[in-house]
Amino acid sequence: LYQILLRYPDPFDFLQQETLGQELEAQRQQDLRQAQDIIPYWQDSGSMVYLLPDAPWSRRIIGNLGNILSNSHPSRAHALLKKTAAGDLLVSIRAPMDAPYGAAYFARLFGGDGRAASAGIDHLPAHLLPLFIQAFSEVPWSQSASNFVSS
Repeated sequence: LYQILLRYPDPFDFLQQETLGQELEAQRQQDLRQAQDIIPYWQDSGSMVYLLPDAPWSRRIIGNLGNILSNSHPSRAHALLKKTAAGDLLVSIRAPMDAPYGAAYFARLFGGDGRAASAGIDHLPAHLLPLFIQAFSEVPWSQSASNFVSS
């Protein structure tokens, strides 16, 4: 795959011109169709939490789905959690598009890391889910970045 990708400076050309690219895009679209049935596990006016099944399709699209949800609900923060085979949770976090900061700071509270607008946690113990949701609901996403760090 790497050798094929090297031939294309623009990844969209790869998707259009290579059979493999077309197959990968078709699989991505099928995965996203499966994700359309996912409803929030928890939500309030400022954030939404989704629990995804431990399935190959959810592993493949967790980040892409986070971006889609962020674009659909730009004033809300999003957390997508997927159970792993070990029983813990993999977490993808998106700060609100309207206030794109604080995601990495929040993820670090639970052993993760990332960027201001997007972060993740590789191993959140499942028993911490209620604490995670409570903390996620209390994040001052709408405040300035400097206020977020000090709160």
